Amino acid sequence: MKKTDLFDIFENAEDELMEDFTEMSPEISDERLEELLAVSERNYKMKKKEYERTRKDKNKEYDGAVSGVERVKRPAWLAPLVMAASLVLIAGVVLGSTALLRRHGKSGGVTPDLTAVTTTADKNGEITTTKSGSTVTVTTTKAGSTTAVSGTNTAAAAASGQTDSTTSAASAAVAETTAAAAANETASGEQELERYALELYKRSETVNDKINGIGVSGYGDGFLKVSVDPGLGYSSYDYEHNNSQWVDNVKFYLPAADENFTTADELRSYVRSAFTKNCFVYRWLEDNLITAPDDFENGGYLDSEYIGYYLIYRGKLYMTAPGGGKGSLSHEYSEAYPVIITNKTDTSFTAYVAEWYGGSEPYHDLNEATCAEVKYVLDPEFNDWRINDIVTRPPGVYKELYDSRNN
Repeated sequence: MKKTDLFDIFENAEDELMEDFTEMSPEISDERLEELLAVSERNYKMKKKEYERTRKDKNKEYDGAVSGVERVKRPAWLAPLVMAASLVLIAGVVLGSTALLRRHGKSGGVTPDLTAVTTTADKNGEITTTKSGSTVTVTTTKAGSTTAVSGTNTAAAAASGQTDSTTSAASAAVAETTAAAAANETASGEQELERYALELYKRSETVNDKINGIGVSGYGDGFLKVSVDPGLGYSSYDYEHNNSQWVDNVKFYLPAADENFTTADELRSYVRSAFTKNCFVYRWLEDNLITAPDDFENGGYLDSEYIGYYLIYRGKLYMTAPGGGKGSLSHEYSEAYPVIITNKTDTSFTAYVAEWYGGSEPYHDLNEATCAEVKYVLDPEFNDWRINDIVTRPPGVYKELYDSRNN
């Protein structure tokens, strides 16, 4: 019996298959073979001419040509061998990755750094944070004194078999200084809000005076003369003849030329710099900002519906001409009694302002002080605080709030 090697069987598998196909093919005579070759050559030439014609029509080049057949031996056992090698390689990668992760995942392999905290507290309090390995350093400065506390990363100490009793002290120091800074920040924020509330209230007083003709920086040239219904009871200084005479049933207007407003739009913006649109001051302005009819002529008559403090005539802003002395009592404020803030939310708060009327010397007797209760709201149009209402409270209201706050 002929002995055959297994690998020879795999290697010659394709050759044996070719021999089987050869035996199955019929024999061809020389004459028949010549006829077949002649037909094949003729077909080849026809196809070649057709191809050349097509190539020229499409203006393409053809550079590649293949002739002949090369037999290549491909052992049948090569594919299983490559597959097995691939499986071995994949298994090695998986096992190596698992071992690497286990080694670095052990406790103590990576020690997270603590963040060193250095705190410097001024009168308002301030905290700054920097990294410094596994050590916590806390430095607190207040009124010229400095305290330093150091601590060690607990996880690192445990991994190396060490402990540090100052770790809890460092944590407590950090918590204490953080709380102190937060308290100082809150107090500072409240003081800043109190100052802002007082400044806005003072501004509102100036705005309210000016739109009523008090403290206006100037007027333009010319005037408007309007005859009014006698039932209104108007008497005005005679600007037409420029003398001190008063005339009845006549109202004079002068062109607005204040440093803050000369037009209606500027006037509205000036009032909105202190008040909301819902405040009674802005509503009063809109009620008294009236446009004269198109057919009105200077010196003519206007019905009562067109009589207000302001008159827009042919696009120009006029305001009521002053007659005689006009002013208001000034307010006095004391630094000893700051604004008291109550009912504070994210969009509103109430401020109580102690104020005294008249005089040049500061007042300190709370029993004589009136109190302005001012409502502030966050105006969405400006994303800033504006006054929504002002109510004057009698003496004693601020004193009660002040005593309650300090006790």
